[in-house]
Amino acid sequence: MSSRRLEKTRGVCLGAMVVFMLTGCPPHDRVLFVNPNSTGQIGILLDGNVDGSTKNDKSYVTSSSDHVDPGTVVAASHNEVIAFQQERPVAILDSVSWTTGNDSVTATFGNEMGVGFHVWLLQGPADDRRDQAIAACIKLDEIWENERMGTQITSFVIDDKTSDPARTAFLDYTCAEASSLRSQIGHDSSVINIYYVNRVDFGSGFSTGNGVWCSNDRIIVMGSTASDHLAAHEIGHAFELDHVNDLTTNFDTTNVMHNASNNREYLTEGQTFRAHFEPNSVINTTYNLRPGLITRNCGNLSETAGNKCPAIQKRIWADGTFPPN
Repeated sequence: MSSRRLEKTRGVCLGAMVVFMLTGCPPHDRVLFVNPNSTGQIGILLDGNVDGSTKNDKSYVTSSSDHVDPGTVVAASHNEVIAFQQERPVAILDSVSWTTGNDSVTATFGNEMGVGFHVWLLQGPADDRRDQAIAACIKLDEIWENERMGTQITSFVIDDKTSDPARTAFLDYTCAEASSLRSQIGHDSSVINIYYVNRVDFGSGFSTGNGVWCSNDRIIVMGSTASDHLAAHEIGHAFELDHVNDLTTNFDTTNVMHNASNNREYLTEGQTFRAHFEPNSVINTTYNLRPGLITRNCGNLSETAGNKCPAIQKRIWADGTFPPN
């Protein structure tokens, strides 16, 4: 065979190889994002049939604000994308039309949601209680940012009631006194109200280190030596999160919702999801930050993922010694 003919034949054969490779490629699916934060990883939980296997809350992380490539995804019995990023509320695509072709689906992040607080100081000295409240405010915002809560403290009003004669009736406090506390000391119905007293009893005795979320009256009351991270724990209750003490396989005292801790730091993505989507979370009631958006009754301590909600322990990122799962 002449060299010229050989080159021509090689060209034909190589061309056939390229055509074969292109026509044999699997579909290329992609999750895109609108309005992401300009920095920081995005994580998603995906439901669908991925590379031939049905997945529920399969996690992916991207280091950019651009996209996630989840592999070959086709429709399963449930098809969804949930997305998390710092300084952005949880985003959801609740019914994704995965096909056998190339799919590009888009998750839209809202802007970070502003949350306000009104703090009432009953136990003196006022300067000490003010410093205590400010430390709690700073710690809360730090946890929210690190754990991708998508909420930011935009107002923090402090009222000094340490000279008000009415305060003395509430310095040793139980939730049975909530209605009287609100009427005699003050209350702002547009935000969460936090009252700093001397001692709090949530059912196991009075202590200056206790705090309590009085759910029927939607207020938080803190003892005079309560830690900064205990306020984050009580506000977690306001977000409809429950104690995780008994879930020892998946949680320890570093979780915000452990009820006896000196080092609360973390929230799982399963918890963050519930804070946004539980109908009775103050995000959806007091603050009304997600009007018209999806809500879901998850079962706060459900360790089994369902179509409605991730498992409570679901992590896209590590929490201390607990790895992604």
